[in-house]
Amino acid sequence: MYSAIKFYVSDHGNSGLLLHRIDCSRLPAKEGRTFIGSCYSLLQALSVAKRSYKGVMPCPYCAALPEINAAESDASVLLNTARKPQKK
Repeated sequence: MYSAIKFYVSDHGNSGLLLHRIDCSRLPAKEGRTFIGSCYSLLQALSVAKRSYKGVMPCPYCAALPEINAAESDASVLLNTARKPQKK
């Protein structure tokens, strides 16, 4: 299962409106972006953004980032797998 990621829309002049993830290196300052919500994938966030903004495109840097998997982020919390007890 995937973890939710925060997404933002910002105006980049000639490039138009771009959709960014919170961990994007090209994400503008707080004053230059608008939070659209937390989504599980870039495609889901793009469909949410297109409801409010015309012509929004995904940021090329964000599109290259891998999806965040909940199993990877919670790997330290996993318990040992159950085993059948040994007979004496």
